[in-house]
Amino acid sequence: MAVMLLATTVFIFALSRASGDPRSMYLTERMSAERWQALGKAMGLHRPVPVQYLMWLGQVFQGDFGKSQRDQRDAMVVVRERLPATLQLAAGAFVFTVLLGIPLGVLSAVIRGSLWDYLGRTFALLGQAMPGFWLGIILIIIFSVNLELLPTGRRGGVDHYILPSITLGWFTAAGLLRLIRSSMLEVMDSEFVKLARAKGVRPWVLVWKHAFRNALIAPLTFAGLLLGGFLTGTVVTETVFQWPGVGRLAVSAVLNNDFPIMAATMLLFTVIYVGTALIVDLLYAFVDPRIRFA
Repeated sequence: MAVMLLATTVFIFALSRASGDPRSMYLTERMSAERWQALGKAMGLHRPVPVQYLMWLGQVFQGDFGKSQRDQRDAMVVVRERLPATLQLAAGAFVFTVLLGIPLGVLSAVIRGSLWDYLGRTFALLGQAMPGFWLGIILIIIFSVNLELLPTGRRGGVDHYILPSITLGWFTAAGLLRLIRSSMLEVMDSEFVKLARAKGVRPWVLVWKHAFRNALIAPLTFAGLLLGGFLTGTVVTETVFQWPGVGRLAVSAVLNNDFPIMAATMLLFTVIYVGTALIVDLLYAFVDPRIRFA
């Protein structure tokens, strides 16, 4: 985790230097030569590149990414203001994914070959084939424009979260359904499940306590990483629904060449994704005792 974060800081710093003189972001028509030289000295540009990186890294550790080029506010303050909206949207999409993907995946595996199985597999196929931006636009046309049941976007009450959460969670719900189904089918055909069934274990106990828990390793990995993916992959959804989150802020920073905001969002996304992967690794020990005592 530490190596990944350090590599990210090197990559971000290299981008800041590859794009040209970093002072050009602050260049104005009235800037004098003296001000240009003073700005370079303040940014440490007269020192070797490794020293410049260490100076910048020291500022990053203190939460100082510089000021936004757009409104001259501290970049980390701007990101922190947008973060709650992204966290709420990611939480809504995660709940939608879990509530839809797990029951349908288990049901599809337990009664394979039934109508529910075909419906689940069809949903999985369509869910992973639909682009997120297309699905979001279609949902807006149907439920906001034609039926006038839900708002078209922007952050607000509970009803504002429905369409963005479905759009963000649709693809991952389909993937989780397929993974749950395949894992459950493998476990349901194992010897210990057949033995439990022969001993008269009740069906719901057999499915949820014995089979589902042993089939949970692969879905847990997917679910944990998709939560990190929700937080880092909300760019399309936030853009379609005009959601004031970090993803939309990152797009705006790229369009406006606002490097302090870009650096803050990139490092934040890395911390979230790597941290989520670490938590998933730790959860393995609670799900499977064999890993705990290995």
